[in-house]
Amino acid sequence: MEIANSNYKLTFEVRPGYLYARIEAPAIDRETSLEYLTQIALKCGSLRMKKLLIDRDIPAILDDAGLTSVLADYVRLSSGMTIAFVNQHADLDIAMQNAIRTIPGRAVQFNYFTDVKAAEDWLLAQSIPDLFTGSI
Repeated sequence: MEIANSNYKLTFEVRPGYLYARIEAPAIDRETSLEYLTQIALKCGSLRMKKLLIDRDIPAILDDAGLTSVLADYVRLSSGMTIAFVNQHADLDIAMQNAIRTIPGRAVQFNYFTDVKAAEDWLLAQSIPDLFTGSI
């Protein structure tokens, strides 16, 4: 499935054990980030997928505060998920890693990669935690 508009192209592929989402855009702003991340969260929810690989092909990032804020918002939307985040633009690597490290109160397993294969290997090796701890 593909979602495309004038700002970005988002492609989904259900793969064995996880959902693959590829986002492509020539530039990025806070509104576009929140829009495509919301689409990804909705797709995960509708498919009941708990593992996600986001492959980001955007040659720019938000400023530090904006990036940290958007990632924190997405983590709140994705509680209970295991997410592998791939950024293949080496010049953005340090800024992306720093933003991910500063996400407060993670309710997700979240890791950062620069290639899809390493991300997929990590993602498939992760167990999904049993979030229900009460009794019936």
